[in-house]
Amino acid sequence: MLRHVWGLALAILVTACTSAGVDPAGSVLARASLRIAPIVGGEPYLGTVAEAAHRDPALGVDAEASALYSQTLSPISTHLITAASRAALRAVRVKPVPAGLSVAYQQLHDERWRMWVVDEDRGFVLRPGTRVKLERAAEGVMVYVLFEGDDRGALERLTTETIGGHLAILNEDEALMVPAVMEAIPGGQMLIDPGSSSPEALYERLTGQAPPPSVKH
Repeated sequence: MLRHVWGLALAILVTACTSAGVDPAGSVLARASLRIAPIVGGEPYLGTVAEAAHRDPALGVDAEASALYSQTLSPISTHLITAASRAALRAVRVKPVPAGLSVAYQQLHDERWRMWVVDEDRGFVLRPGTRVKLERAAEGVMVYVLFEGDDRGALERLTTETIGGHLAILNEDEALMVPAVMEAIPGGQMLIDPGSSSPEALYERLTGQAPPPSVKH
């Protein structure tokens, strides 16, 4: 069965549009070693994993033929690879991932795990000064990521190249979020709409800290 997926990640990235920019007061440091890299749609490696999963059902790995759709790009054929645990996905023995790419794992809302392939060569590691802010606004609770120095230019370049696609926000081999990129993001201030997740849960994933009580829903 071919499963069509529109905007596979429900979260989206947009520019933090405020008249004076986001006030960093009340922000906290992001988790160490966070990095951002594009999701690679249609990577043949996922097809190899799907074949291995179909050959050995005992692995407990589900593989569905799929197509990634967005508002700006042509559909990209791919596979959705999921399992009950990250360990089950790691246990699939196939050829190494191509040079410059890596495998990442995202825990979904139903607590299952999904495998992604990301383009490490096009991504970048967030410098230690990156900050995250949870803020209440008229539209609800917002999650902002505030970039420092050269990361601001790197973010604008990467989001410009990835409009209509998806970026993974990564901590080691875990994809904390896989948001869709709706527009280029200049200025180094990014707003993440968490989609069906909660802003508080996203804040915890990005910082490793509980959200401030004064900002919770």
